[in-house]
Amino acid sequence: AWISASLREYLGEQCPPEPLDVRLSVLLTKLHLQAADVDTAMQETASSLVNMAPTVAADVISAQEQARGARSELSALLEQAAAVEASSASAVRHIREVVAFQDSVSAASSMLGQA
Repeated sequence: AWISASLREYLGEQCPPEPLDVRLSVLLTKLHLQAADVDTAMQETASSLVNMAPTVAADVISAQEQARGARSELSALLEQAAAVEASSASAVRHIREVVAFQDSVSAASSMLGQA
């Protein structure tokens, strides 16, 4: 965009201060400098990424280990919950049996009381 703007400005001038080949040479030099800046930035970024790779890999491994630990803990909790549920079901069954027995004893007692 800036190259087109510079050329339009040059072509719009009545009496350009330098010949066209000089203007093009200056633009080409600017392009080379910008390309060198981009190349340097890319190399620095790539180098930074390479330097960060071991830390990132260690973080990923740590996160995987934490996930395994969390899965293991969750599995243990689910097993405990199932055991509590089974134990509760057994206790509730016994309580229901006792209540049913009390109801039948109470019913029999009231029948005997009426007789």
